[in-house]
Amino acid sequence: MLLPEQTFVSVRLTLISKCPTLYVMKTHFPKTLLLSLGLLLFLLPSYGQCDFNVNASIEPIVPDNIYCSYDTITLSTTDTFDTYQWYYNFSASTQGGTPINGATGQTYTTTAGEFGFVYFYLEATKDNCTEASSTILIDTWAFLSPVVISFPQSQYCRGDSSMIAIGSGLWEDIQWSRDNVPIPGANDSIFWVKESGTYVVFASPSICPETRLTSGLGPDFTFEGPAIPAITQAGDSLVASSGPNYQWYLAGQLIPAATSQSYTPTESGDYTVQVSDGSGCDVFSPPYSFVLSSLQKTDFDQDIQLFPNPVVDQVMLQNLPQDLTRIELIDHAGRRLRQLNNPSLPNRWEDVSDLASGLYFIRFWRGNKMLSRPFIKK
Repeated sequence: MLLPEQTFVSVRLTLISKCPTLYVMKTHFPKTLLLSLGLLLFLLPSYGQCDFNVNASIEPIVPDNIYCSYDTITLSTTDTFDTYQWYYNFSASTQGGTPINGATGQTYTTTAGEFGFVYFYLEATKDNCTEASSTILIDTWAFLSPVVISFPQSQYCRGDSSMIAIGSGLWEDIQWSRDNVPIPGANDSIFWVKESGTYVVFASPSICPETRLTSGLGPDFTFEGPAIPAITQAGDSLVASSGPNYQWYLAGQLIPAATSQSYTPTESGDYTVQVSDGSGCDVFSPPYSFVLSSLQKTDFDQDIQLFPNPVVDQVMLQNLPQDLTRIELIDHAGRRLRQLNNPSLPNRWEDVSDLASGLYFIRFWRGNKMLSRPFIKK
């Protein structure tokens, strides 16, 4: 290294004269030179930087460098060096980082979830000089597990239902399960529970749809009471499928003393049965339409007319036989809403303005012969 021009070198000179004398020229260092040398020595480490830069990049590039945990990321440099070493750090510094084992090439590939929140940088060496790139920050999405919202009540009667739903958040690929068994078709954010068991939901956040999360354990539900009965016909009798306590109904009206598992009807109509087992839960069967075997096809079904249909306020009953014994208004569940005995007019208006919208029937009875006409109430 060249020194400044003001530096003097110690020189020893020998002069020969008549009286040989040894002369020594001492070296002279001005004070300003000493100060300059000290400053130079102090600054020498900063002159150790390399004459090249290390550029590093990441792929893919996503907004704010926030990745799904399963995303594959690749760090790389396009520059050529003698050696490479990739580092990670938990601060934006290129000092004190941890070398990544085996990451000694121009590229390094990993998954975002392996590190979570971290800074990467590359140290490269060329011509015995080592330089570091700028840091590259990555972050990963973090999600809370889906939360199941349910009513606090956990015990119900059979035939009842209770709603459960996923709480806040945008979810897709939803699957409800009961007792660790997926429920076919249960893929909406809301599910109606009708059976005993432990219910959980699996779902994926919309941002990272390949991430699969579960709500964990619960909630638990218990449905008590007898099974919902079904009515079957055996000859001229009706039989309920469950019990042990029974009560039969015709068109929604209780039949006195009809409290056995089977019942032999004395007239045609829509029958239901209520069963109980002492648990405090009473359940009803769906209605069963029964026709007495002695009944024949009516001979007045071509005469009676009902209009308009659909109806708003009043329905006209026309061409009624003089020997009708009764007229009944029945709802869609088979319940008898009204009854008119011994009608005598050939035509009559029936006021239905108080009925809710839906399907209804008017039954015309002529002794043991019955004719039913449906109509729609708007």
